[in-house]
Amino acid sequence: MPDKGAAAKGGSKKDRGSSKASRLKKKAKAAKTAGAKGEGQGGIGSRQGRHRDRNRGRQKELSTSAYWELLEANEGEDNWPELEVDAATAELEAIVFGRRPEAADSKDAEAPSAPGEPRKKKRRKGAEAGEEEEEEAEAEEGEKEAPAAKTVWEDPDDVEMEVELNSRVRLRKMKRDQAEEKISGVEYVSRQREWFVKLHGSTPQWAAATAEAEASGSESEAETPAVPSSRRLAAPRRDGALQPTEISVKILKEVSIIPGQKKGPAIIRALQFHPESTLLLTAGMDKTLRLFAADGEENPKVASCHFKDFPILEASFMQGGNKVLLTGEKKHMWGLDVPTGEPFKIKPLSAQVQNRYFGLTPGPEPSEEPGLKSSKMFVVLGDLGTVMVGDLATLMPIRTLRMASPGVATAFAPGRDALYTADSDCNIYEWDLGTGRCRKRIKEPWATGITCLATSRATQRHPRSLLAVGTPSGNIDMFDVGGEKMPREPFKNIDNLTTSVTGIRFHSSGELCAGFSVEKKDQLRLIHTPTMTVFKNWPANTCVKRVSAHSFAKSGGLMAVGNDSGRVFLYQLNHYEVDR
Repeated sequence: MPDKGAAAKGGSKKDRGSSKASRLKKKAKAAKTAGAKGEGQGGIGSRQGRHRDRNRGRQKELSTSAYWELLEANEGEDNWPELEVDAATAELEAIVFGRRPEAADSKDAEAPSAPGEPRKKKRRKGAEAGEEEEEEAEAEEGEKEAPAAKTVWEDPDDVEMEVELNSRVRLRKMKRDQAEEKISGVEYVSRQREWFVKLHGSTPQWAAATAEAEASGSESEAETPAVPSSRRLAAPRRDGALQPTEISVKILKEVSIIPGQKKGPAIIRALQFHPESTLLLTAGMDKTLRLFAADGEENPKVASCHFKDFPILEASFMQGGNKVLLTGEKKHMWGLDVPTGEPFKIKPLSAQVQNRYFGLTPGPEPSEEPGLKSSKMFVVLGDLGTVMVGDLATLMPIRTLRMASPGVATAFAPGRDALYTADSDCNIYEWDLGTGRCRKRIKEPWATGITCLATSRATQRHPRSLLAVGTPSGNIDMFDVGGEKMPREPFKNIDNLTTSVTGIRFHSSGELCAGFSVEKKDQLRLIHTPTMTVFKNWPANTCVKRVSAHSFAKSGGLMAVGNDSGRVFLYQLNHYEVDR
């Protein structure tokens, strides 16, 4: 049985709390009547969001312990006594609630709640309240607009520095006016960047600031790294067709003909990549043939062979790169066995003595034209319009063709067993290699002469077979030879060269063509064959000078350029680049 007396004596816990609260309220009211100052009613909560209202009046008679007892007894009540907090109490609140002691008197303190308004949700005290404030502050900062990405590093000395453009040859190329002598450091840096873009075709992705970031500042520093990372750059896109207007080209290390010397011993007359690798052949009037492993970094020399009393005018890989045939200013030809490095002399290809052999042209590669007999042949020109067709396996003559005038150039027809030849009277012949008969002869209508011929087979990227004809005026005439017979007129004339065309080379993809002239500096043009337009960003102001020879690698995107100073420059066509 519960003790009713005890229950009556002590009462319930709730009743005791209410009674105690009533006594404290009466005591506070009496103290107020006795002369308390400051009757403003406010809230206990600080900037941490304290939910209890408190009085800002002065009440010295009420002790701190009684005040806390009142708080506990009136949890959730709306009517609070008007109390005043002294300095000691404010300091105690700062320790307990984590706020500054002067927060109660600060102008930034929260406004008191109006009577009758619902009380705010209870918040956590101390360190937890501080963490919430930090999270809210971070969220507000995140909503603000991030600053624009700025230049990683700028040298303040660039503004005061002056660069004399006449002090070095390299600096003279940066002149925009011949009268210009000095430029500021800032302008010098700007022109260096322009020079880099001219040489390489574009600015690297890690060095190019996007226009949007500079204009709107929408990218944060976390999204735009200040310096390039060590990860490998993304490879250029190689699955699409080559785009016109501009071509991306990277300068690689120059091929050193003679170690330690900038210039070579003689003009580069022959320059060709191996059909199955990046082995590079060079030859010239110094009577020496050299082979280099063109990797764009070291380009070491693999082998060389000197031909006594035989200045080399032409040299070309044959039989899939196993042999090299050479012509010069003599009445005979030479050859080189590439695997063994042994030279050999070729017997005369005609019963009639020829003063010299020239116009050396190999047949199409067996890998590209496997079903053609012409892939096992080669052709050279002789005196008085003689065309000699030889067999690559035996190096013996197959048949001799004859034109009406002295010959100037030859080229094998793409896709069929036929041969194109040109004479000094602007006549172009089409020969059937099976019968040896002339199928058609036309007169070049727009030319005063013919200097060279080149052909390109139809490919997936360029489904048109082409015959390119170089002229002394610098024009390159393009014929569509995909039909059964050769057309009488070219469908396109490219007139970007101003001097006699020395040579024409097609890329294996069929969508790129190079035409060059040795008679004037920087006369090298790259042509986009699908649109028949010249790339406007090539040539840049490079030091190739007078181009005498040119070659495209079958794969890998390498391009070699030889000049009259005996130098060989190497370039990377980024569109065709592959991992080597």
